[in-house]
Amino acid sequence: MGAVAHAQSDSDKKGCLVAEFRTMALKTHDVGQRVERVEAWLRKHGSSCTKQQLDAIKSNRPAWLGAADTPEVMGIIDGMLEAKISSNPELMAQFYETKGRESVTTAEVFSSSGYRPPPPPPPAKVVAPPPPPPPVMVAPLLGVPEYAVPKQPPLVIPKKPLD
Repeated sequence: MGAVAHAQSDSDKKGCLVAEFRTMALKTHDVGQRVERVEAWLRKHGSSCTKQQLDAIKSNRPAWLGAADTPEVMGIIDGMLEAKISSNPELMAQFYETKGRESVTTAEVFSSSGYRPPPPPPPAKVVAPPPPPPPVMVAPLLGVPEYAVPKQPPLVIPKKPLD
């Protein structure tokens, strides 16, 4: 029993190790156990994680947790991230916003006359069709009418079987 207590105290000293979280999640095949272990690990070690470590866990959550990626687990991770950035108003403002698209105000989308459609796409590039293939010339066979089929030698079937 002393070895188990020693191993647990070593684990406590590690603090937040993303590799430990990932390994634990990937090695626990039962979804219910995975949820319990992930939540327990986050409650135990999450407060010692840096923002970058929590970002890494959050970004890889679907791949590492699979079906154990529950709203509760998401909430625990998001809550820890919020606690880390609570003193930075700019980060807090961006925390739940979508990224990749500029925000547009209602005044920009609607004019006094109604909905303003998006600008038309640029004109398509006109490409000339390829030139037609050259005509194929067929030389007639000399002495054979064009409609004639070449003759083949007659088929000979032997009367008795071949040995």
